[in-house]
Amino acid sequence: MPEKDIIVKKLSISYEGVFDFNNFIRLVKNWLKQNSYFIIEKDYGNIQKDKNMSDIKISLDNEREVDDYNRAHIDLSIKVKNLENVSSDKKKLQRGKLTIDFESYLKKDIHSKWETKPVQKVARGIYDKYLVKDKQKIIEEDIRNETFAVYNEVKAYFNLLNK
Repeated sequence: MPEKDIIVKKLSISYEGVFDFNNFIRLVKNWLKQNSYFIIEKDYGNIQKDKNMSDIKISLDNEREVDDYNRAHIDLSIKVKNLENVSSDKKKLQRGKLTIDFESYLKKDIHSKWETKPVQKVARGIYDKYLVKDKQKIIEEDIRNETFAVYNEVKAYFNLLNK
């Protein structure tokens, strides 16, 4: 079973107001695709409160294979409360309270090659601790930078809407 090292525990962005939900989702997915992440829509929930208002929850598990041993993950949890459609300048927009949580981690030994025998598991510990320690730190720093990059991209999008 792959080992999971948390890189960024939890970053959050909250926004309340008018926004284009489809444009926001497009922005996130385009950023992930441009950075070679495979997008898995793990969960999608839509609770209709009344005719015009709903709550939405979306979980995106995004992964990118770094090499044969490592896989980078940046997961997003998107929650929208009291989402309702509004019209503005012939555009269909939405109003609601949006919360986006970001978490990133690195999975090691993704193909479980080092898990079949206890001796191999010990060898993997030595391999991780002494042989590829510097390489792993560079990979972890890259994932941390990518997490903050997508976080800042989304934050900038909502900052533009506030102006």
